Amino acid sequence: MSLEDIHMNTQDLLEKKQLDAGGFGTISLCFHKKHGYVVLKKVYTGPQRTEYNASLLEEGRIMRRLQHDRVVKLLGIILEDGNYSLVMEYVDRGNMMKVLQKLSLPLSVKGRFVLEITEGMLYLHEQGFVHKDLKPENILVDTDFHIKIADLGVASFKNWSRLTQEETVRQKQTKSTCQNNAGTLYYMAPEHLRCLNVKPVEKSDVYSFGIVIWAIFANKEPYEHGINEAQICFGIMNGNRPDIEEMTDKCPVEIIDLMKQCWEQEPEKRPTFAEISQRYKPFYYQNLEKSIEDDLKKLKKTWPESNEQLLSSMQSLQIDAVPEDTSNGQVGNKDSTSFTRGNFAYCPTASRVSTEDSIKYNISNSSGIQIGSYNHMKIEEHNQHISTSPVATEATYMHYEATGIFDNTTVLTEKHLNLVREKLAKQWKHCARKLGFCDPEIDEIDHDYERDGLKEKVYQMLLKWEMREGSKGATVGKLAKALFGCQRLDLLTSLMQISEE
Repeated sequence: MSLEDIHMNTQDLLEKKQLDAGGFGTISLCFHKKHGYVVLKKVYTGPQRTEYNASLLEEGRIMRRLQHDRVVKLLGIILEDGNYSLVMEYVDRGNMMKVLQKLSLPLSVKGRFVLEITEGMLYLHEQGFVHKDLKPENILVDTDFHIKIADLGVASFKNWSRLTQEETVRQKQTKSTCQNNAGTLYYMAPEHLRCLNVKPVEKSDVYSFGIVIWAIFANKEPYEHGINEAQICFGIMNGNRPDIEEMTDKCPVEIIDLMKQCWEQEPEKRPTFAEISQRYKPFYYQNLEKSIEDDLKKLKKTWPESNEQLLSSMQSLQIDAVPEDTSNGQVGNKDSTSFTRGNFAYCPTASRVSTEDSIKYNISNSSGIQIGSYNHMKIEEHNQHISTSPVATEATYMHYEATGIFDNTTVLTEKHLNLVREKLAKQWKHCARKLGFCDPEIDEIDHDYERDGLKEKVYQMLLKWEMREGSKGATVGKLAKALFGCQRLDLLTSLMQISEE
């Protein structure tokens, strides 16, 4: 994996809007010329600490290697005077608590939250990391209501954590507003409240996970009736836990039992995340997974796009498609290019562009067009692997639909996947979009596996999709629809043949 670009500069980012995303430090939504929308988390704003730079960079490289769909990805770090920051992927629905309080989430989605937090934490612990600050603020929700665990770096890496502590002291000295740590304390295991010298381990995170489960089903933070932090911490050390009666949503007894085991007073009585996964995964797939797709469809009608208004309001990313001097019909390109006058807005997620509001451009003899400082429209060359069959029409779709291939719920096998890995080639980006990937995610795969070649990019894309869909969600039908959507009728036909075998 290429890590040369882990070190970023402030000028790489166009800062647009401050976000209230929880956790420590100032958090802003920014635009990056390569990654699209990103989140800038300012950890330290004091004078430059060059003695830390090498170790901070190395810790950033380690963070960058953490690649899992349930963990927020680090895209880069900034080491500048007055700005030591982490640049993270943007997860658009925000932190989990805000989602819980805004929407009435169905049991299947809440159950999947529990499953996916388990998956993310299991991955982190397998990689040798203890989170130390697992709480709803640090669990983010994406467009499809999948979760991603955030803020690992600040809590788990020595020198980034040291900067955080220095920033806390510095802000107190300057009488700046400080982050309230109460939320962290409420999710902290009793052994750490009792003694500052106890080393955080996996069972520390398991305790926090137990309190998080309660929050998911209560739709709120724990201990709302506590008088002050000292009283609450004293109560936790003496065995008090959030009131199960306050879990307003119907919660299966299996999840309540798991929760209570996770928040046991003695660490040795708590399960590991591997044990939690082994126990909970079968329960979820047998009892809750069957209704997830229907529930999500209804949910997305209630809240179709979480931050659509925020993104559309970022007016400075919107530029005029035609420069003042249009006498020669050229726009930032040596080839002849003509545009119908209108506004062009960069949008990293293709699905958000309305067909009704789109503006038509006539482009001739061009392979790429530079528009503004950061936006580049690329015209892909014709792919020789695309089927020579007629363009997919409604009649063609109905023909395939009649075979039942699009409704095929058979879980994909290695034979199905190898077919696509071997032959999808340059169409992988188009296919990825049909499978639900957004452009920044596709760009990240394209960048990270550039040295490994085209087949590896296809392999990684399919691997990430499988992880996102879950063990039973990656079906023949879903892949068939994606192949049809990108006009790979040759692969669709081969997929059908394998399924018939």
